[in-house]
Amino acid sequence: MQGIITEPKYILDELIASRENGNVIGIWAESLGTGLFVCAVENILDDDFEHDKVIILKENDQNGVPLRAHVLFLQEIEKVFPFKTLWDPVPADEKALRYH
Repeated sequence: MQGIITEPKYILDELIASRENGNVIGIWAESLGTGLFVCAVENILDDDFEHDKVIILKENDQNGVPLRAHVLFLQEIEKVFPFKTLWDPVPADEKALRYH
C-alpha cells in the first residue's frame, strides 16, 4: 500500500509492518495532537475488554520529541502514512526543542 491509508484493516496492516520491519509511520490521531506524527510501533496487543487492538508507540517521535500519548487504541487512529525509512531516533543530546 502507498499513500494515506484510512481503512482500519489496512491501518492495522501498516502498524504491524512498522513493528515487524522497524520502519517509521505517520499517524493522525486526536490523542497525539493535531497533524501528522512520524513515529514507530513498539508493540500491538489485544484488549479483550474493549474488543480493540492496543497500539504501543515508541515514546518519542522520529525527531526525539516526546509524544503526548504513546498507547492508543486502533479505533483512535484516523489515518496513517507508511514510510520506508527505518526508525532512527535523534540522540538525546541532539533532541529538538519543544515549544509550548
